[in-house]
Amino acid sequence: MGYRPDPDIAHLMERIREKRRHVQRNTIAYLTAYEGHFTWKDHPTQLMYYSGAKQRAQEYGYVLEEFWLRETGMTERRLSEIIRNRGIEGLIVAPLPSTAPLYKDFNWEYFSAVELGYSLAKPALHRACNHQFQSMMTLIKELAHRGYRRFGLAVHIEQDERVNYHWRGAFAAGSSLWGAQPSVPPLLASKWTIDVFDQWLQDHGPDVIITVSAEVHDWLERLGRKIPEDVALANVDLRPTMAGTTGIDQNSVLVGATAVDLLISLVRHGERGIPNVPKIIMVEGRFVSGKTAPRVERKSLGRRGTKRR
Repeated sequence: MGYRPDPDIAHLMERIREKRRHVQRNTIAYLTAYEGHFTWKDHPTQLMYYSGAKQRAQEYGYVLEEFWLRETGMTERRLSEIIRNRGIEGLIVAPLPSTAPLYKDFNWEYFSAVELGYSLAKPALHRACNHQFQSMMTLIKELAHRGYRRFGLAVHIEQDERVNYHWRGAFAAGSSLWGAQPSVPPLLASKWTIDVFDQWLQDHGPDVIITVSAEVHDWLERLGRKIPEDVALANVDLRPTMAGTTGIDQNSVLVGATAVDLLISLVRHGERGIPNVPKIIMVEGRFVSGKTAPRVERKSLGRRGTKRR
C-alpha cells in the first residue's frame, strides 16, 4: 500500500505511552570528570563546546544538565543509575582530563551517547570533533604559501594522544608536501617545560612554531625571542584570548552543537548502548590570518629560531 512510518509521530507516540511521571525526556546529560567540579571551565575550548551544545539543545526543546563523575561517593555505575532513574535517554561525554580509562563500569546500554573528541578511548562511542588532521594540513599549507618551510611542531605528548595522534600524522604529511627537507623533528614532549622547549628550539631552529599550547607564546618572550622577527608562531587551536595569533579556529561552538545534532538523531531512532560501528562527525576548522606569522620572502628564510649569540 506504500505506507512508510513517520519517525516524528512514532517518537511522539512513544512519549505518550510512557507512564512514569518522573521521566525527563527533555533533558540531555552532560558528563564531566575533572577532579574539581568546575575545573573543565578553565579550558576555553571546552567552554565553547558546552556553549554550542547548550544552545543547540535549547533549539530542540531540551535542557543540558551537567553530571559530575567525581562528586563525593559517586561511582560510574551509580551515576548511570541516577541518570536512568531521571528518565534521561541521551548523554554527551565531555572531554576527559587525561587519556586514563574512565566510565568502564557505566551502564551504556540504557542510553544514546555521544563523545566530544577522542579522550575517551574505550568504549568507542559515536563522537563529534574538529577535523584535526584537516586543521593541521590547512595551517601548514597556508604557512607554506606565506613563505615558511622549516615547520616545527611543539606539543605536550598527551595533547597528541587526546586527538588520536592526528597532530603528528598531519604534521608529517604536511611537512613532506610543503616543508624543507630534511624536516624539523617535532617536539612531542612528555616533560613539557621551557628548558626542554628552549633546547629543541636551539638545536633545530624552525622558521615557524606550530603548537596547541598557549604557554609557547609566553615562553618565547621569556627566552628573548621576538615574534615574528626571530621565529614565527601559529596555534592550531585558537581561543578567544589569542587575538592577533595566526592559526586555526576549530569552530568549537559548532562542534558542541553537532554533538547534540547527532545525539538527537540517535535518541529518535532508539539507538542505545555502545555502537558496533561508531559514527564520527568532523567539523572543519578555519584559517585565521594573524600577526604572529606574516608573509616572508623565501630568500630570507634560514635557521631563524637559533639562539642569538
